[in-house]
Amino acid sequence: MLIGLAWPKEPVYAGAVGGSAKPPVMLAVKAKLAATGVRAQSVSAAPAATSGPPGNPANWLLTFSDEFNGTSLDRSKWQTKYAYDSGHGDRSNNDEQEWYVDDAQTVGSGILTITTKQGCLAINRAENYAPYDCALYPYTSGLISSQYSFAQKYGYFEARMKIPAGQGFWPAFWLLPQPSPLPLTSPWPDASVFWPPEVDIMENKGNATSTVYMTNLYSGDYPFPGSITNTWAFGGINTSNTQGDAIDYSQGFHSFGVDWEPDQLVWYIDGTARYTTTQYIPPGSFSPGKMYVLANLAVGGSFPGNADGTTVFPNTLQIDYIRVYQNLARIPYRAYTPFVSK
Repeated sequence: MLIGLAWPKEPVYAGAVGGSAKPPVMLAVKAKLAATGVRAQSVSAAPAATSGPPGNPANWLLTFSDEFNGTSLDRSKWQTKYAYDSGHGDRSNNDEQEWYVDDAQTVGSGILTITTKQGCLAINRAENYAPYDCALYPYTSGLISSQYSFAQKYGYFEARMKIPAGQGFWPAFWLLPQPSPLPLTSPWPDASVFWPPEVDIMENKGNATSTVYMTNLYSGDYPFPGSITNTWAFGGINTSNTQGDAIDYSQGFHSFGVDWEPDQLVWYIDGTARYTTTQYIPPGSFSPGKMYVLANLAVGGSFPGNADGTTVFPNTLQIDYIRVYQNLARIPYRAYTPFVSK
């Protein structure tokens, strides 16, 4: 999601780097991949063979995974707010119309569902704080972010999702930079918060569900990142889309991934490479160079246009899994915050 140029969406904090925690994570993934047939959901599943990193599977280490097999969101993996607004983080930029709430995410039948609804927040809700105004934010929705639990430099990042259809919907799966640790009491914005870069693995406008956007946003001072010290210098984007596809991505689950390597970014849809760029590859010069994962369902704003009378509420973004892998052939570049699946 293109962050407004006046300020970045959120500060970021790095976790500790350590050894791999492969076996617990792998068990959950193997259990899901071993399942056959259609699971308890409203649409048929895409074949498992269309997902996963490119090339020889033996070259990849699974470093992070959420299969959403429980009955509630795993809060040890996911935060449901951005980190600005004194830690509230319920709003976004880009003239969006949603206000993020903590109960928009539900888990069941192996699926994370993010639900957007039309309506005003009750006065006594914790999320109801200035500058909330129902006239400006007439919808609630949800996001998940791994900014406090997991980040990785290079690798393959993938989610399997079913996107919503409707004017104004803006689902996204994306990466933001995670710089050196900051005290949780640090004021925002801080000089060590960086944007751009940003990698948008999947974005969609809900009124054109056959067109998926794949984008790399880079700094105007590349290889240096945007920050408060250079007024969030924005350089531009490398982007492509699937306009003309015969597939309606809102009619079933599809996998969306990016292979981020030191010399290129390659985007994949259902296991097929769709776009490659070799320009302005993150992280540039920022250290430690890791990025974390976000997925959200925005409503309205500069990208899709606002919701209107044709838009159906409530509506949902459904996520089957989110997985991250490290390329073992890139050992010199290996840098991730490991996560032990529960």
